Order: sequence, then C-alpha cells, then structure tokens
Amino acid sequence: MLLTPYRTEALNYYNQALAIRREVGDRPGEAGTLNNIGAVYYALGNQTEALNYYNQALPILREVGNRSGEATTLSNLGAVYRDTNQPDKAITYWEDSLNILLSLRGELQKDFRETFLETNRGPAVALVDLLIDQNQPQRAFEWANRVTTYELADYNRLIGVRVANPEAQAAIDDWNNQHQQVQALRQQLQDDFSEALADQMRDLEAQVNQQAETLANSYPEIAELFEIEPEDLSQLQASLPSGTVVLQPVLLTNIQNVPDSIALFLLSRDHLSVQKVPIDADEFNDWVTDYRQMLQSGDSDYLTLATPLYDHLIRPISEELEALNPQQLAIIATGSLRQFPFETLWDSQEATFLLEQYPIHYLTRLSSRSRLANPASSQTFPLWLIPLLLGVLGLGATLKQHRTLGGTLIAAAFVSALVSPRLVPGYRVLGFANPQTQDPFNLPGTEAEVDALLALAPDSQIYRQDSATLEQFKRQSPRHRYLHLATHGCFQQLGCCLSGNEICEDQDQRETHMEANTLLFADGEYPLADAALLGLEDTELVALTACQTALQTNRDGDAIMGMAYVWERAGARALMATLWNVDDAATEAVVSEFYRLMMQEGLSKAEALRQAKLSQVQSHPYFWSPLILIGDPR
Repeated sequence: MLLTPYRTEALNYYNQALAIRREVGDRPGEAGTLNNIGAVYYALGNQTEALNYYNQALPILREVGNRSGEATTLSNLGAVYRDTNQPDKAITYWEDSLNILLSLRGELQKDFRETFLETNRGPAVALVDLLIDQNQPQRAFEWANRVTTYELADYNRLIGVRVANPEAQAAIDDWNNQHQQVQALRQQLQDDFSEALADQMRDLEAQVNQQAETLANSYPEIAELFEIEPEDLSQLQASLPSGTVVLQPVLLTNIQNVPDSIALFLLSRDHLSVQKVPIDADEFNDWVTDYRQMLQSGDSDYLTLATPLYDHLIRPISEELEALNPQQLAIIATGSLRQFPFETLWDSQEATFLLEQYPIHYLTRLSSRSRLANPASSQTFPLWLIPLLLGVLGLGATLKQHRTLGGTLIAAAFVSALVSPRLVPGYRVLGFANPQTQDPFNLPGTEAEVDALLALAPDSQIYRQDSATLEQFKRQSPRHRYLHLATHGCFQQLGCCLSGNEICEDQDQRETHMEANTLLFADGEYPLADAALLGLEDTELVALTACQTALQTNRDGDAIMGMAYVWERAGARALMATLWNVDDAATEAVVSEFYRLMMQEGLSKAEALRQAKLSQVQSHPYFWSPLILIGDPR
C-alpha cells in the first residue's frame, strides 16, 4: 500500500496527466485517470473526493464503451457507499458491476478469459459479504450460486464445449460471431474515439444482449451459458431431493477494509442459514494447499490439518446439521476448497471422519434446470397408480386373495410390467479398461476392476486393451445407463505427460503426451468438449477411475467440477472421479465394493460409495478418499 507522501505525489502526477488528456481530447484516458485519482483519495480515507472522481469517470466510460472500466468504477463506488454506511446503494452498485462482469465473461475469447477471471472476482465476494451482514442470506446465496454457475460456464467456454442440438449450436456460433464484432468496436473506441462509433457499438451491443436473452429462452440446454438474473431461492430449494442438505462454504477474502472469513451456507428444501467464520486468509489457504499435498502423498501427519479444517468448515454448523438430520450431505465446493475431499475432515471430539457421520456427495451448483432437479420420467413412475390400475383391470381383489408363491409371482410380474424397468434396474455396465498397454499408458489394475464388474453384472459389455476403441465408445455409450471408463484422462489446460504425471512443456515428448480435456482409447483420444454429442440422456453414472482429474491443476481446482458439469450437461446424472492418482489395488477394492453394494444390496450411489470407503477407512485417506461422487446421489 502506498504511504501518504507517495499518494500525495501520485495525485500531483495524475492531475497533470488529467489536464493533458482533456486538452488532447483523450476521453478513454481521461476516464482512467479520473478513476485513478478516485482510488488514491479512497486509500487516503477521503470518501467524498473519491466519490466525486468516480462519478466523473463513470459517464465517460459509458460514453466510450469501456464496460470493463465501467464495472470497475461501479465496484469502486460500491466500496465507498459501504464504507460510508449506505449499504443499499453499495448493493445496487455492486450488483450493476457484477452484471456487467458476468456479461463480459460470456464474450471473452479463450486467450483472454483466464486472465480476466483471475482479476475480476472482487465485486462478487464483496457483495455476498455485505448481503450476509445486511441479514439477506437468500439474496447472498442466489448471487453466490449464480457466480458458481458462471465459473462452470466459463470452463465450458474455455474448452469449447458443444451441444447436441445442431440448431442451438448454430445459434451459439452466431452469437459468438456477433460478440466478436462488439469487441472489435470496443477496441476501435479505445484507439480512436468518436460519437458515431460509440453509437454504433451501443446499438450492436443491445442487439447481442437481446439475442442472448432469446437464446436462453429458446434452448434450455444452453440457458445457463446466458444467465440474465439469479435463480429465485424457492426454485433452487425445490430442485433439491428430499432428505438432502447442502453445505456451500464461500471464501470471503481480500475485501478491502473487511476482515477475512468463510460463509457457511446450509440449505435444504425448507431451510436456509449462513454463518460467517473468521479466518486468517493466508494461513487458511496454506492449510488447504498443504492438506491436499499431505493426503496425496500419504503423509501420516494429515490429522494436524484435518482437525482445524473441520473446526472451521463443519463444527460451527454441526449442531444445526445434526438437527436437520440429512439422508445425504451435498457439498458445493468452490475455489481452493475443491482441492480435497471433505470426507476426510476429522472431528477430534468424536474421533471420527466426516464420512462416518454422513453420506457425502458433491454438486456443481444448484439449478432448477439441472438433471438433479428434473429426474427422467422413466424413473418416477407414480406408484400410487398401481392399485388403481389393478382395480380398473379387475385384478385387485384377485391378487389380494392369492398369497401363494404362484400368486405372489404373478402379482410381481404384473407390477413389473406396469412399472418402468428403470424403477428396479437390471445393471448393464459399459466398461473400458487399459486401452493402451504400452508404457507409460499401461494400467493393468483396471482390468481387475472390469472383471469384478462383469462378475456382478454378467450382462455388461466390457472392452479391454485393443478392443477399447473410440468407435465402440461412441456407438455403445447411448445404450447403457452406467459407463465405467478405467482409462487415462487429461484435464489439464496444457496437456499431460504421462511418463512423469506432469504438465508437458517440451513438445518433443509427444509420444507420451495427451491433449488437454481428453480421454484415452486404443485408437486415439476423445475430446471432452464433444460429450453432449454422445446421447447420454439416460445415463445414470459415468465413472472415471484412472484419470488425472485434478493433478497439477490451478489453485482453484476448476477441472474436477468443470468436468462434472460437462458430463451433466451431456445428460449424465452423476460422475464418479478421482481427485488424484492412487494405487490400482486400493481403487479396485473401493470401486468393486461400490458396485456390489449398489447392484446387490440396492444402496443409493452416495451410500454405496460411503460404505465402500468405510470398508477401507482404517488405511490412510490417500487410498480411499480421492474417489468422489458428483451429481445425483440417488
């Protein structure tokens, strides 16, 4: 932070620059300098002068079409109004800033997106923090959820995800082309401002914004890429299955003049609460990073961090959580909290893992448009209709009178004919294992996984080694509700060098290199961006048990949730994937028990995975914890 003498000197130079920019008619430069002067006054604690200069900058930025600068200035105004105890104005300005930033995120081309996202997170955090302080938890959650959804949409845009509907894809392509024209006009305005060009840019921008709204209303499958308003809380709560409680921790850090904290949102169909837990941001981030490394390396001292993380993320809400008595606990992990499995958090008072307290799964976000909120009709046959149908057909009394084995079988057969086969499914899994047996791609342990699968579900279709081809994957995937892909996957933005499990920088290593966001098959790599073209509308589960889903990813761990979001948008109800590479035998043990419990014992996906992990819980979490379930737990 600048010391006061340096700030005074900065003001002197900014004021000299301001006079020159006004003299030469440099409107964009004038607005930037006004903003800088306002920022210096804000740092000096002179809110009145800060407000004066920000308000001078704002109309000029709008005039020249600098929407990013406009968003920044609106955010600056929000901070001034918060600090001068005008929370309603602060909320309005931050919401306006965020709406612009989210719109700009949709326009950005791949080359600029990541840098933009890293430098424009402040208004969202500040807004959520202030809404909580103003006792508006509903609005705070809506905005936190909206920003989370946009992060997932950003990941989709970053890897160029496609949609199955050709008409919708053509509309997206046309929208992107229009946005590029808007961006080009904005750049022209920055370089050579004119009123005529500004008017042209504003007209085109209005057309493109209207086009986005039309697309969102016309094509449900792409609506979340064009969100205009936050979803209403009542819709979000109605999207939750009965018995599910959602925990969404949101880091509220690096807000100027505000202490760091974590907001713990707890949500069910008829409940919403939030608690802010104070933290030291640097210390907490170190805990998260170090804890991930300890789990991934098998460090025996992991409880030294599993305990304080539990104390910050779970203990403050533990009594409330116990009172809600969830059948399943859903975690929406955001930011750096995506790096580790919450199952491993350690309750030192009860000497138990969180896994031992609740069945845990993860959600990418809440949405009334998601597969979680909209179960397939074939899975929700109204059972109350069965007696009515039996009565209409004159069979009700007959079935009641026959208690013999034969009568029971006839009744069962009749009911089975009425109810969709998906109600009590016969498990047929499509499995792929060890598609390339040469080093460094060889995964011999994965063949044991699919052997165990075949023993449990003899009707499954299994492809190993050379037969595990892309063609079979594309052809067979739509015909199976369960896809088990025990193959390498690379979800790192720069690609993967499998020989060293690290990001490739040397292009001479192409023989051991996988392209980013791909799955490996015997005859090539499948791009994740094309998942929606597979036809997975009836897919219950996609299991990726040998993929580098979060290895060497960025600090915020976008890959694991972004990848799950891609599969969800492609039609899959849930994804099972690993947070890091683990021992073949340990994975095979957990995976095999998971399938046994689900197929033979009839447990839900979440409970089956929980029990499978508990069977290994005496070993280090390195072995049992990295396999997580994201999506519908049922």
